[in-house]
Amino acid sequence: MTGRLRAILLVLVYLYTLLLFPDNPLFAQEIPLPPSIDIVPPAIQHEPGRQPVVERKPLMIEAIITDNASVKVALLFYRVKGSPQYQSVQMETSGNGLYTATIPGSDVLEPGIEYYIEASDPSGNIAQKGLATSPLVVAVGPSHFIGEPDHAQEGDLSRVQRLAQSDRQSKPAWYKKWWVWSLMGAVALGGIVAVAAGGGKGNNAPTPGSANIRAPIP
Repeated sequence: MTGRLRAILLVLVYLYTLLLFPDNPLFAQEIPLPPSIDIVPPAIQHEPGRQPVVERKPLMIEAIITDNASVKVALLFYRVKGSPQYQSVQMETSGNGLYTATIPGSDVLEPGIEYYIEASDPSGNIAQKGLATSPLVVAVGPSHFIGEPDHAQEGDLSRVQRLAQSDRQSKPAWYKKWWVWSLMGAVALGGIVAVAAGGGKGNNAPTPGSANIRAPIP
C-alpha cells in the first residue's frame, strides 16, 4: 500500500470516527468564550432646583442612579460659585436607586452653588450629570430676602429684585387704603342727598319750617 493511499484511508477513518462518536471527549470539548464585557455606564436622573436656597443652611442633593449591573460609587462635586476648586462628598443610597448627599451649611454661600454628579460601575464605566467646566447651579440668598426654605421665591432673583418684590408685597393693595373708602363714602352720600332733593321738588311738598300763603289777587 502506497503512502498516498494510506493517507487517504487515515483521513476517511478520522471523518468516520468524528461522525459516529460526536461525544468523544477529544471532540466534545467546548471552546471557552470570552467573558461578557459591560460597556453601559450608569444612568443619572437629576434636575437642579429652580428656587434659591437660604445661605448657611445645609443643602441636600438627590438623584436617581441606576446601572445594568450595579453602581459602584456615586460622588457629588460642589463649590461656591466663582471658586477655583471643587470639593467632593460621597452620595449614600437608601434603596430603589435613590442617592443623596448634603452640602454643609458653612459651604452654602452667595451667590450660589455649582455642582455635578459622577457615578461609576464595577467595570469602570463613568457617567456624569453636569460637568466640571459646565456645572449645574442653584442660587443662594440671605434669609431676610428669601424667607424660610419652604417658602423660597422661585427663580434666581438678584438681591435688588428680591428687595423690590418684598417691598411691593409689604404695601397694602389700593382697595385697602383709607382714602379710597372715604372718597367712595362721600360720593355715595352725595348721591343720596341729590336723590332726596329731587324727590321733594317732584311732589311739591313743603319743606319743614316753611309755609304756603294763598290770598285773592286784588
